[in-house]
Amino acid sequence: MAFFERTVRELNDTFRLGGRSGALVMEFLRTVTSEKSGSLGGFLVRLRTAGLGDTVDSWIGQGENEPITAARLESALGSDFISRMASKVGMAPSAVAPALAFLAPKVIDKLTPNGQVATSLPPDVSALLTGVAATTASRSSAEASGKSPWRRLRALLGLFGERRES
Repeated sequence: MAFFERTVRELNDTFRLGGRSGALVMEFLRTVTSEKSGSLGGFLVRLRTAGLGDTVDSWIGQGENEPITAARLESALGSDFISRMASKVGMAPSAVAPALAFLAPKVIDKLTPNGQVATSLPPDVSALLTGVAATTASRSSAEASGKSPWRRLRALLGLFGERRES
């Protein structure tokens, strides 16, 4: 959870997205992990096919993530991808492209623990995407008291707010 909270804050602090950072993180996660779009492996193949193999490898491997420019990411994914993402979160494509260039290395790194493209999502990512967290006594009591980190994160990501559907 700390990873996503920190990422949303960094994204908002860097790009001043007016509270849409959480929605963008969630939409990007949904998109790159969607079975419909080939899951994470398919997304990575798409980037590699576009000539970003070394860059993608740095995001998966140990060490520093190689940064990517908005123009390079948009060239690899296509302007339609950026426009769809922008539409889903209610932002201009010109604001989404640099935010995704910032976000992509961080998210891919998170989704590839130990430098491997896993066959399943890390539990915290899966729980976040499905809205279902592991049922534990401590979680139940934390929610009952209103101090659950899940509740804070979901509020931070704007999951209880207005969400555009495509």
